[in-house]
Amino acid sequence: MAKSVDIKNEKYQNAIRLKYGDFTYLEIARMLKVSHVSVKRWFRSDGLLKD
Repeated sequence: MAKSVDIKNEKYQNAIRLKYGDFTYLEIARMLKVSHVSVKRWFRSDGLLKD
């Protein structure tokens, strides 16, 4: 069963805002205190926050 995730939560919304503010994945990860790999996965074509 797929994991249910609320993409409207504050962390994901901040990630989206930062990405479109021209921050790198590494910078976003540091600001949100998560792994840069997680941030990359969020924005993959099959990720939670796909472009």
